[in-house]
Amino acid sequence: MRNLFTILASCLCIAMPATAQSIVGTTVVDGQKVQLLSDNTWRFAEGGTGDCAQLHVKLSFCGDTREWQKSDPPSPDIIAQYMFKQSFFGQYIIEDVGTESGVTREGMRKIAIENAAAAAGVSAAEVAVLVNEEGTHFGLPSDTLVYAVVVDSLAVVFANTIVVGKNAMVQINTFTLGTEFAPEHNDIHRDFVSLTKFDEG
Repeated sequence: MRNLFTILASCLCIAMPATAQSIVGTTVVDGQKVQLLSDNTWRFAEGGTGDCAQLHVKLSFCGDTREWQKSDPPSPDIIAQYMFKQSFFGQYIIEDVGTESGVTREGMRKIAIENAAAAAGVSAAEVAVLVNEEGTHFGLPSDTLVYAVVVDSLAVVFANTIVVGKNAMVQINTFTLGTEFAPEHNDIHRDFVSLTKFDEG
């Protein structure tokens, strides 16, 4: 089942060109913790994240890793992936581009549907959009888009919360097998979003 979810996730990830500055390691210099970044720079680690796992300089996951088990991302565009109850997956995609670079939530919603359609081999009009709601997350406007597709004869439901700031955007995605956005999936998605810290800086 895990391999199947890996294939589905890699087909439907919605990334911009890779520009995100990720943390590739940590070390201690003169008694202070520093983070080594993917662009060959470093910075002092910030305090205050508690038990949160810092995934990117602007993104942390603050969930219990006994419940949300980290698994290997299926694509380099996905910065981190977690599994919940062996049947739900949560993922993060983050990019260091935002509204100042011309990225919009509307555009990201369109890309999400187009990618889902391409993975399913149908037109964008044939993708079943179950939820399309606006909200606020991390003090920024957000969209949550829920859609169902059939990929390789398997029905899958994706919930994707998209937040676009001035200089960064994040997609918080959960998915599972099915054709409807079940209350359990809704609760799990909301929980996964609530366990996220995003600061576009």
